[in-house]
Amino acid sequence: MATLSSSGVHQTHLAMATEFDIWLPGDDLEHLDAVATRICEEIDRAERLLSRFDPASETYRINQQARERPLALSVELTGALRECRAAYRWTEGAFDVVTNPAGDRLGWDSIEFDDVARTVAIRAPSAMFDFGAYGKGYALDRAAEILAQYSVTNARLGGGGSSWLLRGSAARGSPWQVKIDSWDGAPFELFNGALSTSATFRGDVIDADTRTRWNPADARGHLQCTVSAQSAALAEIASTAGLVLGPAAVAGRMSAWQEQSGKRIKHALWLWGEPSQIHSLIFHARSQVP
Repeated sequence: MATLSSSGVHQTHLAMATEFDIWLPGDDLEHLDAVATRICEEIDRAERLLSRFDPASETYRINQQARERPLALSVELTGALRECRAAYRWTEGAFDVVTNPAGDRLGWDSIEFDDVARTVAIRAPSAMFDFGAYGKGYALDRAAEILAQYSVTNARLGGGGSSWLLRGSAARGSPWQVKIDSWDGAPFELFNGALSTSATFRGDVIDADTRTRWNPADARGHLQCTVSAQSAALAEIASTAGLVLGPAAVAGRMSAWQEQSGKRIKHALWLWGEPSQIHSLIFHARSQVP
């Protein structure tokens, strides 16, 4: 249910096992309320596309039937798979939506994907698509299209407190401020962009180079990577890959990631250690995206 006030519309919505937070500042409350409702509908539609649990979703159908024969894909899911495959390549396998029931990354060698013919086949018996590290960002990007369609220029959209998409400005033309949990530094300030945080409390991240358990001495059970990017999906991709690789590897790859993403990654913030003893390392893009 939406909350309307003299300063705008606020609405929360549960989807993808996540509470999405929608804040649309402005004076035309009837219009903004209708836009917030459309955003909720769009988030639900994205979930129905990407959910591996919903028997009515296209992803569920692929996971169940694509082992038997190549299946035709919708234009939309073809585009999502194309983006995920490209991300798998430029992150050198650190971001991977091809997994098995145990959650292990299997790689695109397990999949036959033809993005021209729009077909996909699953060749490894245990392989499946899991968009859990991508879906919130994808849904927020689709919500951004709704904002543009209805000429809403100022908005703050959040997914679960870890994924954010910002448009325009907050009150009195100031940038949106997004505070990162467990970090005492200044909030991120964005006018137009997205932010994603991936975190683990196990301290047992897989190193993408050696395929061994990576457990830095400073981790102490808490590890977190936050990335700012032009799109929410790209921020999700980069923060997930950053969590897998670790800060040293990200430091060596950041420039290449920015080049290969068309300079759409703005910067990454690494946090590791106990929440009360956080260390931080910030990588700034060579070219900021307006």
